[in-house]
Amino acid sequence: MNFSKQPVGYSLRLPALLLLIAWAVSACTGSSDSVTGDITSENNVAPTGSISSASQDSAPDTSSENNADDIEQTEEVSEDENNTGTAANDPVVEDPLIQNTILVSFEITVPAYQSNELQIVLEWGDLNFTAFWIGDESWGATAEFPTNTQNQLTVTFSDFNGGLEIAQFTQEYETGSNVSEALQISAEQFDTSQFDFDSDGVSNLDELIAGTDPRLDEDSLLRIVDFVHLSGSLSVSRHFESRISQTRPLIIDTSNSDSSGRNTTNVNANIDAEGNGTLTVAIQRGIDSLNLSGIRTHTENSITWEGTRGSFVDADVSTNVEFTNTVTVVDATTR
Repeated sequence: MNFSKQPVGYSLRLPALLLLIAWAVSACTGSSDSVTGDITSENNVAPTGSISSASQDSAPDTSSENNADDIEQTEEVSEDENNTGTAANDPVVEDPLIQNTILVSFEITVPAYQSNELQIVLEWGDLNFTAFWIGDESWGATAEFPTNTQNQLTVTFSDFNGGLEIAQFTQEYETGSNVSEALQISAEQFDTSQFDFDSDGVSNLDELIAGTDPRLDEDSLLRIVDFVHLSGSLSVSRHFESRISQTRPLIIDTSNSDSSGRNTTNVNANIDAEGNGTLTVAIQRGIDSLNLSGIRTHTENSITWEGTRGSFVDADVSTNVEFTNTVTVVDATTR
């Protein structure tokens, strides 16, 4: 038999190595058990799939309280969200017990002018309203204004139902905090000069009062003038003196017309014994007419006629002449 030689120390080292390995394994196993036990004891965490009786008995049941807190917090959040939405969408509601408007009464006197189509409009901020007629030049109006507010007040006086402005009042007006207040506006406070529709230098109101059209500049129109030679159309001796006789006193009141009624002559004379008096003559010939009117004055050696002669021809041309005529007797052959 062949035996191989082994060193003496070799047989001793192998058992020692095996012993060391066994100790290391045992130490690791004990350490693992110790750590596992500590975690379970301190944190009350049971192994998967089981709950220890110690955890159930010692830990308070807070699930219902937590749920109640969660529900309450959720309701508060929802309420806050709803309030936020309401505040954003709904306007601010004013306190009805706080006075925030004032009733203003207007007593207005306008410049004197008569028309059936007059109108007064008041403007203040965003407010626009009309006044009502009381009588003569007096007007009135009432409106609710916000308190403690300032705006320009404009009162416009117009004719033709607002079609033609004739006067205006303008002034800054600030309301107070009382329940009501009154404002008086006089005719002298209205400005009439600013309204001149036809730019002829005369205000609309002045033209309306004078009877001219403020919307038409008469001076800008082409004036048409007919020149009529009147030397042969007016004769005092023929038209006046020859129509009265020498009878004194003399009273004439006659009216003559033809069968058609279109040609008439009316004469009225009243001359006293001294030769003083009046004479009127109206002659109608179709559409043409002649009207004479005079006063006769007799002095010692002269006769004076003073009056008018008016004619209307073809319904298109009319003339009116004022005259004074005196005839003086110088001698038997000169007048």
